[in-house]
Amino acid sequence: MRTRRPASGRRWSVVVDPGPGAEGPAADGCAGGPGDAVTVALEPARRAVRVRPATLAKASLLAVVVALVSWRVDWVGSLGGLGTSSLIPLGLALVAFTLSAALKAVVWAQILRGVRPGATVRARELLSPVFVGLLGNWLAPARLGEAARVVLGHRRMRRRGVDLGLPAITGTVAAEILVSAAAWAVAGLAAAALLPVPGYVALTAAGAGVLVGGFIMISLRGAGGGGGAPHPPARWPGRLLRAARQSLQSAGAGLRGLARPRALSLVSGAGIAMIVLQWLATFLVLEALGIGVGLAAAAAVLVTTTVAQSLPLLPGGIGSYQAAVALPLVASYGVAGADAIAAAVVLHAAQAATGVAPGLVFLAREDLTLRSLRGLEAAPEAT
Repeated sequence: MRTRRPASGRRWSVVVDPGPGAEGPAADGCAGGPGDAVTVALEPARRAVRVRPATLAKASLLAVVVALVSWRVDWVGSLGGLGTSSLIPLGLALVAFTLSAALKAVVWAQILRGVRPGATVRARELLSPVFVGLLGNWLAPARLGEAARVVLGHRRMRRRGVDLGLPAITGTVAAEILVSAAAWAVAGLAAAALLPVPGYVALTAAGAGVLVGGFIMISLRGAGGGGGAPHPPARWPGRLLRAARQSLQSAGAGLRGLARPRALSLVSGAGIAMIVLQWLATFLVLEALGIGVGLAAAAAVLVTTTVAQSLPLLPGGIGSYQAAVALPLVASYGVAGADAIAAAVVLHAAQAATGVAPGLVFLAREDLTLRSLRGLEAAPEAT
């Protein structure tokens, strides 16, 4: 008797193949004659649910943060300004946040074209990896959704006949993040020069610009290195260093590809548009809540929240994001603490909705589940 296990792992195909001297279907104890295939259903083994201590600690901390926020805020009074007149600005804010996220695919596609000149890379094909990555960032700490974006981007490129390898795709994602950060720094400096924003806005934008500029220079220098084919390292530290070097070279190659005037103008325009859309969305949410502090306050909030979300400790940056919204509103613009926290919750929810909802749609289109996101790093080897 031979068995064949399909991909689902739930139904098995049993082929009756009696040995010498055996006759009839009774030889195998199965219905059907020799050579017939009998499909039987087997219940999958149930695994014990294990909760990691780190996961339990994060869930406990998240529960404490939510409890404290809920206890300290008068939700009826703080959200009393929401009404039918708030639907239009809130709707426009959702559209702006969604378009801002979609523009990441435009920048990423242009960088991929720089790594592999002549390759056909369409921005719309990268929307799925971008939004699934955003979904992962909202559901996991430390921006781990970027790993899902790398894997899905690798799959998309392979379907187009362009196999760059995971390290190269990782490098292009890093380059896209650098470009977005550079656009954010430029927009922050422009806001500091044109609007009456607190001094920390200019300092933060200038510091980010210097840091991003340093990373860009390192990437560009790394793109020109690597002469000669190195021997493949046998140990994991060597393989890790090799992958990091390939990622750095790919990031530099993608950035070098932006030296063409058309590519540079396209990426620069898309990067600035991303920041402007986020700025306007923040302003619209504050206006919908009746917190009329103006465009300058929205720029200050965008600066502090971007810094807080750069490396969140909890999924979606819960806790740190609310503090980053409330700090400038209370300290610099005189908004009541309860109103500032309520605004932070609504703003965070609006931003999450534009990442989670499209992310779930694209996740289903990729035939994936939320559970499969954790093990997505091993998926390219099977595809």
